[in-house]
Amino acid sequence: MSTSDKIFALFYGTSLYFWLAKLYRFHFEFVAADQIALLLSLLVPFVVIRRVDLAARVSPAALTIATVILVLVPLTSFTMITYAMQYIRYAWVLLYILIGIGGLLLAMGRFNWMHFAAMIAVIVVWILPYSFPTQQKLYQDKIVASLETRKGSTQIVNWRNDYWVYYNGKLLSATVDQHMTSEALMQPAMHLLRDIKHVLILGGDDGGVMRELSKLENMPKVDQLPVDHDLFDFLEAHSKWLGPSHKRFVQLIDSPSALFQKGIQYDLIIVDVPTNQTQYAPFFTSSFYQECLAKLLPDGLLVTVSGNPYLQPQTFKTIAANLQNAGMNILDYHAQIPSLGQSSWIIGSRRHAEAMRNQLLEVSPKLPAKWWSQEAMKMMLSSGKREYFQSHQGQLLLSESFPNP
Repeated sequence: MSTSDKIFALFYGTSLYFWLAKLYRFHFEFVAADQIALLLSLLVPFVVIRRVDLAARVSPAALTIATVILVLVPLTSFTMITYAMQYIRYAWVLLYILIGIGGLLLAMGRFNWMHFAAMIAVIVVWILPYSFPTQQKLYQDKIVASLETRKGSTQIVNWRNDYWVYYNGKLLSATVDQHMTSEALMQPAMHLLRDIKHVLILGGDDGGVMRELSKLENMPKVDQLPVDHDLFDFLEAHSKWLGPSHKRFVQLIDSPSALFQKGIQYDLIIVDVPTNQTQYAPFFTSSFYQECLAKLLPDGLLVTVSGNPYLQPQTFKTIAANLQNAGMNILDYHAQIPSLGQSSWIIGSRRHAEAMRNQLLEVSPKLPAKWWSQEAMKMMLSSGKREYFQSHQGQLLLSESFPNP
């Protein structure tokens, strides 16, 4: 092996290793064992091929093809690994294959002018404008868009034809089943109310509430206070992935201080904000619910998310108790959402809870729905034996939606 061959192999092999190590560290956990394994994947093929002196046995055309592949390996590695992550669970194996190919072809080569192209290739990849979101290592799938705002961090993660939206590290919605979440939140209230003319949405940044309201024969007037105005605009800008937001029908409210304007009353108030982030706790207090009740028409409804009643029992209990303390009768229900897990919602109103419950048990769906139905509503209002919850003190609040047997 000539001096020029050694210099080229050392330069190219080292550069390729650090480039693929960067991709490995960006997409996956890259511990010491992985670092050693990646290095061996480069060295072993190189040493084996050099010992058998394969370069002397192949044709010049084959050596030219090998050099072309050496150019392509670093230039295509970022694209290949990000694409593979969408379809292959163990996409990290591709990195070992790529560096193994690099080591094998390095050992076959005899230095010539074409190798300068390979050297340039492993330099160019470091200056190309690849996107390396710092949060990528937190997700198995590819981040296709991200946003940092004063209130939080948002990532849109893609796998095949579906997208997951994370806000401050928590799953906000997923296109694979977001229709279940929005239908569970909206369809019961939309069927309890005969005519919806004016709606207030608190949160609902993912557009699910508006997509359900758009199913009404006449779109009501809608006021909305997003969780994060920048997040709202960001998700609306990516509606091609996440679904239409119907922003054109919305009158945005700038701040919580402008929420309850004098003289305005609502048929429906929706509280769709994260229950597991303390910055949004004011939307779940008794005083806030009292203000909401004052702005509801006599037959109006408030619907709020109330977390996972099994994993967040105290959150569920507190929200239900605060609604009752504010003077509302409550009806709670729950559903298993594949991406989010067990989720619950509570309807607050001046109406009797039992009357609302009976009406929903006999509901005949009159609006389009992919998942929600009378049978689904019956399951959402059922939570098994009452004795189960009595034997697990503190696990769940027994509200009026859990009737006596």
